[in-house]
Amino acid sequence: MAAGALVLAGVMLAPAIHSAPPRVTVTLTIEDSSGAALPGAAVNTTYGRLLGHTDGDGRLTVECAAPCYLVVTAQGFSGKTVTLSAGATLRLQPAVATGQITVTAYRTPLGTLESPVATR
Repeated sequence: MAAGALVLAGVMLAPAIHSAPPRVTVTLTIEDSSGAALPGAAVNTTYGRLLGHTDGDGRLTVECAAPCYLVVTAQGFSGKTVTLSAGATLRLQPAVATGQITVTAYRTPLGTLESPVATR
């Protein structure tokens, strides 16, 4: 009889163990570093599925399993990964340009007509 009670308890608990997390609707507002709306920002899940782009006011409403794991990107800005359970306003910072500049000097001065630019 005890074994039957354990089996029954296991069957009754199984749906609770395998139930899906609750879904929430969150509204994101995306701004640039000065607080201006950032239209066209892409909002993706962390595994790459596009949920949408922000409108002219920098807003997008999405439905996701709570908590929502989202990646926000916009051209010219550093991306941001966030975990949300409710709406939020996010500020993206401008992307930092990285590159290498090589300056080469001549051993002797060039004449004005030979040099591509004049420097002092």
